[in-house]
Amino acid sequence: MLWINGLIAGLVMGFLSGLLGIGGGTVIVPALYYIFHLTMKQAIGTSLFVILFASLSGFIAHHRKGQVNLKLGLTLGIAGMAGAQLGGFSTSIISDLWLKILFGILLLFCAIQMLVKKEGNKKLENSNDKKNSLHFNFPKSIAIGLGAGYLSGLLGVGGAFVMIPAMHIILKVPMKLAIGTSLIAIFLKGISASGYYLWRKEVAISLGLVIAVTSIIGAQFGARATLHFSADKLRKMFAWFLVAIGILMLIKK
Repeated sequence: MLWINGLIAGLVMGFLSGLLGIGGGTVIVPALYYIFHLTMKQAIGTSLFVILFASLSGFIAHHRKGQVNLKLGLTLGIAGMAGAQLGGFSTSIISDLWLKILFGILLLFCAIQMLVKKEGNKKLENSNDKKNSLHFNFPKSIAIGLGAGYLSGLLGVGGAFVMIPAMHIILKVPMKLAIGTSLIAIFLKGISASGYYLWRKEVAISLGLVIAVTSIIGAQFGARATLHFSADKLRKMFAWFLVAIGILMLIKK
């Protein structure tokens, strides 16, 4: 039963990663905590390990469709690697209960930001620049990367629930491009953060590998599914998904 649950969790997480650009932590951390009964810190470490595989698979799929800006993604990712180390260190002084509460609060905050935002500029959303020659603010990009990286190391998430709204609202990046670009940054931050938790021996490697393999399959189907949804629809789906997971983390022990 353990392996079956792992296979199912991997497929669901991978699909959502490819569809919504999330690295998978918003699904896998609650699953590891509630279904597989790991401690919160073990769930975070294992989630980051799995995210490496899911985000890389999702990035490849989005890159093939021209939905990635490499310059922006690398800027966010490199800055995020530094933030991830600091976030990982912070877990050593924060209890599991407070980590769970912070996890839920942050999900709800980002969901609200996405839901209250008015529909973006149609010209921006519908642009289809194959070269993705996006001009972005470098200092703001570094700040976003550092913040998302810290949250990755602290809570075991890819940081997409911070990066995607930030890229979309602050940097004016079209939603689909923001989703694809976030995945390369998530992969880089995952290398940094998961390495820290492996060093602390807080990663369930065997279970993580099972989930990771199936997540790769799910991510490919999720990326293909983005072609059937508008940018505004994706934004709303992303937001309501965060609301559901955030409430679960706050009310369920």
